[in-house]
Amino acid sequence: MSETLVFEPIPGLPDWRAAHVATTGSTNADLAALVRERSAGEGRLWLTAGEQTQGRGRRGRPWSSPPGNLFGSLVLVDPAPVDRIGFLPLVTGLAVRDAVAAELGEGGPSIELKWPNDVLIDGAKCCGILLESLSAPDGTNAVIIGCGINVTAHPLDTPYPATHLTAHRPDATSRSLFHHLAGAFAKVLNDWNRGRNTTAIRERWLDHARGRGQPLTVTLDNATHQGIFEDIDADGYLILRLPDGTSTTFAAGDVFFKQPGR
Repeated sequence: MSETLVFEPIPGLPDWRAAHVATTGSTNADLAALVRERSAGEGRLWLTAGEQTQGRGRRGRPWSSPPGNLFGSLVLVDPAPVDRIGFLPLVTGLAVRDAVAAELGEGGPSIELKWPNDVLIDGAKCCGILLESLSAPDGTNAVIIGCGINVTAHPLDTPYPATHLTAHRPDATSRSLFHHLAGAFAKVLNDWNRGRNTTAIRERWLDHARGRGQPLTVTLDNATHQGIFEDIDADGYLILRLPDGTSTTFAAGDVFFKQPGR
């Protein structure tokens, strides 16, 4: 991206700023460049784009980025001590879940969380979230949180059910959703308090968790594990009860629930 980013204050959110571009390769990459150039300041900067041409998901997977959906990234500088930063993916999922719930309104569909940070509308995935860490030139840790939320369309070639917001509320827009998203992140991060209130965030996350106590499959690069979704531990790891009665934890992995009729 060649244009200079101009970050403006976000109304109602002191110390938070946002910029918008019509198109870019990747909002995550653009904010990473700011960090490397010492231009990210104290963070709390949002960058949104009308279209991404090089969007990425977890593990380097391409992410479909058609116009009309919300594409945004947030850079946080030193958001928590290193030993607490592992819980940030769940903090992120909770904030996105709250934003989607606010956009769809009261009396809408069920909006749940799938570990670690997928947001599900009536069981179908509506977003992709990518967290990337990097060091600023002064050694400070920075985290960039990329959010791609399906507002007007969703991909069809997915190994899981997917949906978009206007399928549930026709007047939903990416602009209105971003207003809720910025507010939700400010609130949940403040509640988390740099990792000091992980217990409260964990309880809130579990209140919205899908499939607790039910069978699921965790897929890693070279292995697949099946068991019962037992809990989330204090570090945000998934606790899976295996068929032999023992439990094991996962720091990462793709989670799949058994689909009805299968």
